[in-house]
Amino acid sequence: MQDKFFITVEVQEKYRKLMKEFELYTDYGKSPSIGDYVRVLGDAGYKVDIKDFGSMIFKPVSPNDKPELISLRVIRALKDTSHAMRQIRKSSIYT
Repeated sequence: MQDKFFITVEVQEKYRKLMKEFELYTDYGKSPSIGDYVRVLGDAGYKVDIKDFGSMIFKPVSPNDKPELISLRVIRALKDTSHAMRQIRKSSIYT
């Protein structure tokens, strides 16, 4: 079973800021780790590493890959509690 989180990320590019949303899945009962964020952002095409842990700011590993990308900052992570409940209802425990 897994927990689902919706994360909102501010993408700072050379001439603009964008807000993007991603879905992140973790093992049941666990909060997202830095590695989970790096994995989800990497799957979306952003190869990044953590720069500032306190502010959750990620910088590109290789700035030459996407020269317009300056940084990404995690604004919030919201847990989807209905996702776990749907998984419980589908399990064989209650059938």
